[in-house]
Amino acid sequence: MVGSTLSHYKITAEIGRGGMGIVYRADDTKLNRTVAIKVLPSAALSSKDDRARFYREAQAAAQLHHAHIATVFEIDEAVPNDAPHGTAPSPFIVMEFIDGETLSTRVSKGPLKLADSIRIASEMASALDAAHEKNIVHRDIKSGNVMLTKKNEAKVLDFGLAKTAQSTKLTRLGATLGTVAYMSPEQARGEEVDSRSDLYSLGTVLYEMITGRLPFSAEYEQAAIYSILNEDPEPLTAVRSGVPMALESVVFKLLRKDRDLRYQTARDLIADLKSIDLRSGLRTMTTTTTIASAPDAAAMGGSNTVSTTSKRSLALGAAVLTVVLLAFFAGRYFQAPPNGTYAQTAIRTTETIKNLGIGVVSPDGSRVIFEVNDTLWTRRLSTNIVTPVAKIDQVVRTAFWSPTSDRFVFIDGDIVRSIRPDGSNEIRIGRIPPAERIQGGLWTPDDSLLIVVTYGGANQEVVSFPASGGNYSSWLTLSSASGDYMITDITYHAPTGSVVATTLETQRDFGQFSVRILNPATDKQRSLDDAIRNATRTERSLTFVEIDHDYLLMGRDRSVWILPVNPGSLEPTGPIRMLTSGLTGIRVGSNGLLAGLTAAENQSVQIVLIDPETLIVSPVGQVDQSINFPSINASGTRLMGANRDGTIIMDLQRAGTRRIYDPVAAPSEWLPGDTGILVSHYFETGGANILVLDPDGIDEAQTLVDGPESEFYPTLSPDEKTLLYYQTSPETGRDLWVVDVDVINGRIELSGTPHLWYSASNDDVIPRWHPSGNLVLYAANHTGESQIYIRDYPTARNEQRVSVEEGFDPAWSPKGDRIYYRGRELFHAVDVLSTNPLRLSEPREILNMDDMRLVHIGQLTRSYAVHPITGQLLFNQRSRDANESEMVFITDWRALLEDN
Repeated sequence: MVGSTLSHYKITAEIGRGGMGIVYRADDTKLNRTVAIKVLPSAALSSKDDRARFYREAQAAAQLHHAHIATVFEIDEAVPNDAPHGTAPSPFIVMEFIDGETLSTRVSKGPLKLADSIRIASEMASALDAAHEKNIVHRDIKSGNVMLTKKNEAKVLDFGLAKTAQSTKLTRLGATLGTVAYMSPEQARGEEVDSRSDLYSLGTVLYEMITGRLPFSAEYEQAAIYSILNEDPEPLTAVRSGVPMALESVVFKLLRKDRDLRYQTARDLIADLKSIDLRSGLRTMTTTTTIASAPDAAAMGGSNTVSTTSKRSLALGAAVLTVVLLAFFAGRYFQAPPNGTYAQTAIRTTETIKNLGIGVVSPDGSRVIFEVNDTLWTRRLSTNIVTPVAKIDQVVRTAFWSPTSDRFVFIDGDIVRSIRPDGSNEIRIGRIPPAERIQGGLWTPDDSLLIVVTYGGANQEVVSFPASGGNYSSWLTLSSASGDYMITDITYHAPTGSVVATTLETQRDFGQFSVRILNPATDKQRSLDDAIRNATRTERSLTFVEIDHDYLLMGRDRSVWILPVNPGSLEPTGPIRMLTSGLTGIRVGSNGLLAGLTAAENQSVQIVLIDPETLIVSPVGQVDQSINFPSINASGTRLMGANRDGTIIMDLQRAGTRRIYDPVAAPSEWLPGDTGILVSHYFETGGANILVLDPDGIDEAQTLVDGPESEFYPTLSPDEKTLLYYQTSPETGRDLWVVDVDVINGRIELSGTPHLWYSASNDDVIPRWHPSGNLVLYAANHTGESQIYIRDYPTARNEQRVSVEEGFDPAWSPKGDRIYYRGRELFHAVDVLSTNPLRLSEPREILNMDDMRLVHIGQLTRSYAVHPITGQLLFNQRSRDANESEMVFITDWRALLEDN
């Protein structure tokens, strides 16, 4: 028919065809516009009833004027001008011409971004709402009946045709109305349909956009119909990582087989789609979770008291509150710990994104604070009342109570905050210096906060904040040049006014752990200090310390050990012995209540590659612990990184791992040809230098840079002539340094003297070369918080900020046309529009790391890698079947000690 004239429409091209006719592009010769014409077979209107129904339905559709509905301009019948004499007229519908592609074509290229899927579904629902208000049911909603404009807006086609097609059998032999895979159960049974059938079909389209496949499909139509009538679709979260439970709940409700259990109106659906928060990943929809038992109504009703301040951070939906509370109380029972004592297990959870991360009992023993599901909670132990008190942005790095139990402090990323147990009167105390780890904190009776931060491997500082808020001051510094120990935890002894710490001896008793008194101003307690250290010395790690009247409690090898002491002087009065096993993080209240977390075993971790455009996750292999500082070789076949076992290599094709270096090191990148690996090697006595490791683990490590200070994160320039890294300085913090090198036959040697490239009054870390070698990407805290910057090389001029909010761990895409960096939980991308001059796009969030269960820890720990060939993002992903965590309370521990 192309080239023919139908009425006053000149047919110029065929643009689609299906069971209900052929669609052409045409020129409207009267109004001088381009239109789309759907021409039905002439046999479609073989009876007067068919013709009347067609015009009635089409006229109703023509009354729909909506931004997301293709407008109907005209309905008529005509014979093409070049048709043989006697040809019957063909009915046709003239619609607006939409320059774009069908949604089915778009989906055939892969799943859509979640934000696009939700937006398009909302636009389709808006179109259906307008039609349903006029009692028009589409009956054939499918991705092929949705056009996407050049602006990516949805336009729903073919309103008014489905009922005509049903009556005139305009479907292919063996099929019921509608494309089978999109049909509602009532359509599949041949029953009368209503607006809720359209919503079911929309649910199918939404499922298709998110996963790239249909919820029910089969080679044979009968098999597909059987699935529609009898089976449940695979959960979205099982098909694609990072899908919020709220979105899965919407799709689940749309696809209910009983239409009375679906959304009853498109308007209700639109409201729920709008409530899905992809940015924060909060679950804002009500979900159903089957758990053994629940708290009584009074306990639940009294627990949801949230202050105005905490509402800023507690946009919690019903699912979060219900699931968390049920999970906590489902485990309330008495059980026997490993050593046979009786303890009350009151809080447990199997939350798969974040397990029970902390659990700290108040000094008066009346409450406990804990973290689950991005939220801090308190529980009053006497009444079982659970209160959400603060939404957190990152995993809480430590938390501790005030001496009077009326407030507690928590460190959210690098921000120190305090808050009341009911969630009121939150205070932002200040910001800790950039740190790889937090080794504990305490609130002293003089209203000072002491927090132990570790950076640069074995460098530490105990910083002091006023409890009312303000800048920190240095209370104690431990570095490779001073101090002979490192701190693993601290507590306070009120009678002597002493800070007590578990420590690792780095010089005097190298490699030994012990407990010591910290007093940076005087050595008056040296003899007592020695007595405690001699009594507690061990080669096993000491992870925490607590004082309860006449006992010193310590964590060692996932067990609790106890040393009797004089309550006034802390002088040891007896031998050390084990109290109980299987617990970590013990804290003691003044009433003798002892609370701790069960010691979790290693949790399996999946190494995954994620497409930054579609967020499709491709598993690489399973490991028993996360691989930090990951880096992929140039051929994309091998991954290197570090875990507790040392530096490891992983074969990405076979998913096997092997250790090549035992000491603690942070791998940085591969040398050309995989001839070596650049690493920062951490000394147990403090500090770090730069080594080259043999990836086969045969040759001895080569020392490349070993200056008077510590050197970290080396990176080789694209022309293989310059090594860039950052170095610590007592005066200026962390600075960027360079040194000339020669790479000959794969071996790297220094050919010059290391010298400062860029220094500021704050920290500049984690440098990364642009593929051109003319730009350097790095993180710095010039504004008081970590941000991502770029500078020209070699001039170190023309600084340009990349990030808008906080940014860590920067990286380039393989071609240098995009920058990636981590936020607190969101992962960002910035497009490089040009390099000369440098022009960047605004940052955009491409995934939520917490929602996708991706491991990301610390500002100075690399958590991901960019594949050098495909550009995919490599992450560690926590397993969904996470180990169960429990908080255990022991009230009879003194009696147990006496019995033993």
